[in-house]
Amino acid sequence: MNSAPRKVDESILQHITYDESLYDLMCSLIEFEVTTESQDFNNIILDESLHKNSALEITYLSNNEKNPFLYYLLVEVLYTNYRNEQEAGPIIEVVFFDNYSNLDLMLMHGLLGAKLSHIENLKERDDVIRGLFKRLLVYRPLTKKDFLLNLKAIWPIIDKNKLLRMVIIDSVNSFQFFEDTHKKSDFEFQKDNKKRASTNFKKNFNKEINARIQENIQKLIAKDKLCTILFKREYFKMQDCFNWDDTKNMFCINARLGGHLFNKSYETKKICLVNFEQINDSTLDIFNKMIKREPGNAILERQPNLNMVLVKPDPQQPLLLTATYTFTGLSFNAFSCFQLNQENYYLANKNENTYPQNTYHH
Repeated sequence: MNSAPRKVDESILQHITYDESLYDLMCSLIEFEVTTESQDFNNIILDESLHKNSALEITYLSNNEKNPFLYYLLVEVLYTNYRNEQEAGPIIEVVFFDNYSNLDLMLMHGLLGAKLSHIENLKERDDVIRGLFKRLLVYRPLTKKDFLLNLKAIWPIIDKNKLLRMVIIDSVNSFQFFEDTHKKSDFEFQKDNKKRASTNFKKNFNKEINARIQENIQKLIAKDKLCTILFKREYFKMQDCFNWDDTKNMFCINARLGGHLFNKSYETKKICLVNFEQINDSTLDIFNKMIKREPGNAILERQPNLNMVLVKPDPQQPLLLTATYTFTGLSFNAFSCFQLNQENYYLANKNENTYPQNTYHH
């Protein structure tokens, strides 16, 4: 018996190629929406939903305000897959760059278990959670070089995996604060040219890596089939982020923080999170006086999970709101009576006689 492989007819190969191309085309045309069960979160944060080509950039200052936000979003996205499986909807797989090694999968397991509490059989519930975790691909780079290599390595997976719809990076600038730096004193009295050349080479190498990371993230944002969420941590005095300026009778946002609402590094919707525990007492008192126009308006008190949120959906004016959220729930209080002056980052009250216009609760 002749076991040599038969030559496949060229016309058959041509049809196979056409079928694969058609499959790729159909997958690329499938629309999808990323939403949560909270319509308020969808309206304010996601602009109704995340979909193909949408991107969101979230600047935060500490894990106090970022972690509940992140876990809430991840759990809701994974839970969406469970609902879609019941309704034959699109499956959404997620790539998550955990640059801080901060993601607690056991915590996520518990949160998903709470979402799936209607499944009384514990083994069945655990099997569902395991299935949902398979939709989450986690990368944990240890250095900036690792991050760049992971960004490059993810492209073949994105192209081949037709279900991969979302990329989340926490955080895009995580390694810039830990890279080796050389002060002038390190080589001020160093006459060895080799040492100086080595230092310059390292600086140029880091600059090149930064440029390549920026380039790959820009490609992710522009990728047709993806939606992208970028978390960006900023280190500066949190007490200076939001203050009352007596000279102008306005709230003043730190110039660096305000600049994130208008930066052009990435063309995305901008959101800034500031924890209320880090706003000084006088500013908080004035803010309470300004919003408390009539009995019944709640006074803002210091809480670990109470945050000031600045949202800028281009090209509209930014939205100022407070957000109280935990891993499983949230509530918003939006103040449309405030507007932001882009030039010097002052929040001005449009009309002192106006009240907070919209209150959202979940």
